[in-house]
Amino acid sequence: MTISPNKSTPVSTCHKKSVNGWLNLYKPVDMSSAKAVAIVKRVLGAKKVGHAGTLDPMAQGVLPLAIGEATKVVQYMVQSTKSYQFDITWGSSTDTLDADGVEIASSSARPSKESVEHALVSFIGEIDQIPPAYSAIKVDGKRAYALARQGHEVKLKSRSVHITLFELIQHSADISTFRVLCSKGTYVRSLAKDLADKLGCCAHVSTLIRTSVGEFSAEDTILLENLEKMVYEDPSIGFLQPIESVLDDIPVLEVGDKEKSRCVFGQLFFVAGHGFPKGQRVQLLKDNVFFALAEIVDDTTVKPVRLFMCNIDN
Repeated sequence: MTISPNKSTPVSTCHKKSVNGWLNLYKPVDMSSAKAVAIVKRVLGAKKVGHAGTLDPMAQGVLPLAIGEATKVVQYMVQSTKSYQFDITWGSSTDTLDADGVEIASSSARPSKESVEHALVSFIGEIDQIPPAYSAIKVDGKRAYALARQGHEVKLKSRSVHITLFELIQHSADISTFRVLCSKGTYVRSLAKDLADKLGCCAHVSTLIRTSVGEFSAEDTILLENLEKMVYEDPSIGFLQPIESVLDDIPVLEVGDKEKSRCVFGQLFFVAGHGFPKGQRVQLLKDNVFFALAEIVDDTTVKPVRLFMCNIDN
């Protein structure tokens, strides 16, 4: 099971004076998300780099990184729907629920293609799942995986997640490949365990690829080694997507010089007949350039919420 990221074609340009925007990075296997962030930070010389959802070291795929002032909108990206393609190896369960763990149980039972497809139906919609003990969730101030590695029994509460799509792509006696489209907070390893339990057999996730996060897809990602080449060999190449590319669900309000000036100084400003309801969050644009997020106070009044200084001078 492989998905090839885009190895050469960069996306839209970033701001010339500073590095601000979204990098659609393809995280490789055997690298932590924190390590990937550290490398990108060094290569770009960026002071701030954040990510929208950790990928386990054994997983690969889409890891959207917020660079510079894009870190101010990470909260909007975290809510995005995610998709994964993964393999389940039948007959063996591990303590981490994936191939990096130690086998804790085995079985000779192997599900048929028909039984797997029948079982998948029950996972569509709102479901409850218990996160893996080997996860980054905090328990009494400590990471669950750290407690599990120390031999402590970790009991995590179940959480509600939404599964939009869960389908079988390929099936054999030992390995099956799946595709899932799910809400934030969904653990694929737990999904695989619950499916195996329902089928009455042992199993674990053997490969895992995140194929999309919101509008960011694997086909448009940039490899770490190619990023370094882009930066050092041809700095003029654009490789970041705009800060506002993750704000598609937030409507736009175009303003003039006077309104922009008041906004920059944190002052309320007035736009008659804007047509937005009270409390609505809006993107502010001047001459079609995004520079701030604001909130509607009433029929004529708008309050600035967040400025993006990299675009103020545009």
